[in-house]
Amino acid sequence: MYPSGRFPLTPEQVEAALKNRWKPTVALHQETVIGFANIYDLEEQVCWLGNAIVAPAHRGAGAASHLITMMMEIAKRDLGVPKLRLVCHNANVPTLLFYTKMGFKPLAISEKRYGMPDGRRIVGIQMEIEL
Repeated sequence: MYPSGRFPLTPEQVEAALKNRWKPTVALHQETVIGFANIYDLEEQVCWLGNAIVAPAHRGAGAASHLITMMMEIAKRDLGVPKLRLVCHNANVPTLLFYTKMGFKPLAISEKRYGMPDGRRIVGIQMEIEL
């Protein structure tokens, strides 16, 4: 999701997260929102996947693959960029493995402290996929 976000997301958290974001997208199951993602830092050749989250009850059932595939299509078709990047944190091993399975490749790592309530250090792993 993102370091300062807390599950379950509230409308106020989503509204704050959407400032300076593009293409907010939800995944639905039986008319219930089960996933959310958006795009940020849109540039000529790349944009970034942001705020990606899937409800715990729908993880491992294809919802995340569907949501990320939708975001890849939106980035290519609607925004015209050839690359999509993201940052995944080191503590999120299942998601790192998921993005690797989706075809994302690691680019760089950097130390992060933003949004961590206890001030602890985490590592942001930048990943990229060609669209």
